[in-house]
Amino acid sequence: MKKKTLTIILLAGFSWVCLESFSTGAGAGAGMNATDSPSGCSCHGVPGIATPGINMSIQVMNGNSAVSSYIPGNSYTIRLTGTNTTGGSLPRFGYQLTATKTTGTANAGSLSAPSGSHAISIQGINIIEQSSALMPFSGTGGNGTQYVVNIPWTAPATGTGNVSLASVINAVNNNGAFDPDDKWNTTSVTIAEDGVQTAVSELKNENNISVYPNPANSSFILNLPQSAGPAEVYIINSIGQLMRTYSVHKNSTTFTPDLPAGLYHISVISNDRKYVSQLLIQ
Repeated sequence: MKKKTLTIILLAGFSWVCLESFSTGAGAGAGMNATDSPSGCSCHGVPGIATPGINMSIQVMNGNSAVSSYIPGNSYTIRLTGTNTTGGSLPRFGYQLTATKTTGTANAGSLSAPSGSHAISIQGINIIEQSSALMPFSGTGGNGTQYVVNIPWTAPATGTGNVSLASVINAVNNNGAFDPDDKWNTTSVTIAEDGVQTAVSELKNENNISVYPNPANSSFILNLPQSAGPAEVYIINSIGQLMRTYSVHKNSTTFTPDLPAGLYHISVISNDRKYVSQLLIQ
């Protein structure tokens, strides 16, 4: 990969931002087309078609827990994850991410660039992107390789409403040439504004599970709600394989699952209720 044209779909207003993303990181040559949707990404002859084999997800993390709504003004981490299932070797990657209102095209909250990344602005829309080709979080480029970025985000003011988080990951073979082996995909999620006061929100969280530390190294602690009884715990990897199963009989349990680095789904069944969380193992 030497240069890619990356596309972020901004759901607010159904407009698109087309960005030139270089191995050295720049989006300065970008333009916006709010009247006609482009075909996608291209790299001097590469078809502008997204690759489903780059599986993507966006999570909004409040500490160790993923949330589906935000409290205005609070600080969160947006976790962008991509997994290579293409069969090709893609040992480097780049990305872009925006946070905009779903009503109109305007920024929602404040994004901060993590290490190895920087912020740019295209016609007023703030974008976080890589400064140079990034190493994967786990793997060496083949199937199962995971690309992870954690981006600090301060939620917008009260009354903003729903926020759209849109992103693209460009996984590349790092050979410095223009060729069709580089793969990309996009994803977006909508996160709602939480109208409930913080104290009530914290009370509501007592009905959820918590996993910490997250990210973890070799061990992590799983806390269940006080109302939970004996439970079955399932650890599933990012491509849906069941990796570990445990039976627990107390509310707080320490696990040492001896798993390779990567993103895992934690599913807990207790008293006919299902609890779900995610765990990042470093």
